[in-house]
Parts: sequence; C-alpha cells; structure tokens
Amino acid sequence: MRILALVPWLLLVPGDLAGQEGARDDGRLVVRRGDAVVGEEQFSVEVTRDADGATAINLLVSATYPSDGARRAAVTFGARRITVRVSGGGTEVAREYPRSSRDLVFHEGLLGLLALAGQLEPGAVTLFLPPAPGHRSGSLESLGQERLDPDGPLLRHVVVRGGGPTVDLWFDGQNRLVRVAIPDQGIVADRTPRP
Repeated sequence: MRILALVPWLLLVPGDLAGQEGARDDGRLVVRRGDAVVGEEQFSVEVTRDADGATAINLLVSATYPSDGARRAAVTFGARRITVRVSGGGTEVAREYPRSSRDLVFHEGLLGLLALAGQLEPGAVTLFLPPAPGHRSGSLESLGQERLDPDGPLLRHVVVRGGGPTVDLWFDGQNRLVRVAIPDQGIVADRTPRP
C-alpha cells in the first residue's frame, strides 16, 4: 500500500503556542488502515527563538511506512515565514511561504505534522501545499467533545476541510494530538501511549 497516495496531510500553525518559549511535545503515532498497522511516526514540537530573537516553532517528524520507506520533515514557523523541508526516497524538497496568523501546511504521508492543529480556534485557514507555490482556502470546524473509549477522557474533536478528503483530529485538554482519522481512506493514527 502506498500511504503517500492516500491524502495530503495538514499542519496548522498555532497562535497560542507561540508565546510559550521552551514548550515541548514529543509523541509517537501508530498508523492503521483497518486492523493492519501500516506505519509509525515520531514527532517533536519545540518553541524557541530564532537568530533575530523572535519566537519560532520547530516541528520534526520521522515516518516509517514499510511500503514506502522512511520520510522526514522539518518545519519552522518564524515571525514572517514558514520553512518546510521534506526528505525521503533519496530526494529533498524545500519551500518557504509567507506566514499569516492562520496557516495550514499540507504534505503527504506525515501525520505527525498535525501535532500543532490544536492551537487554532475554528474558522477560516490558509492552506499551503509544498512543493507547489501559492495557497488555497480551507476551514477548521469544531465538532465538540467526545470520548474515544467509553471510560476515556473527553477530547476536543475538530475537522479540517478544503485540502482533499476530510481529516478528523482529536486533542486533549493541553491541545496535544491524540488521534488523526481519514474516514474516506480507512486511516486512523493513534498516539501511543496516550497523554
């Protein structure tokens, strides 16, 4: 199975996290299609200062899908631009985009990029799709709170629309990514262990 052909993945640029220098989140996603495990991802988010002293958010994702091999992404959200580097299959793609306050970056096969999505309130977003230039309009919609397990905690459920199939996301009370689902593709990625 080629996970890269399934759907573009999204990255939401946070608003609230930007003021929390030193904030960090590390996680592991186990990706399933139906009952079969099709991949694993490790992600790390850290708020730092750039060379000019401005707040920057760094996101690193390492993905392994046996059918597609390893892939890595490094994304930096600076004060005025978003820098995206994706490598895999012997190639590397780099792109810079102008930054606004409500941005999404799409790339295929890197679900861990969604770790920042919980920082945005529902509403309109700007979508970037590297390596393509330009952007398109999208939306982030709230579906309220729900439990993934009968005895589990209440999680915030949001949906991203505008960049292909609908993507469902669940976040805990600290805006940490817990689950990503692409219902049209039968893909579910769960954070393990859950925070």
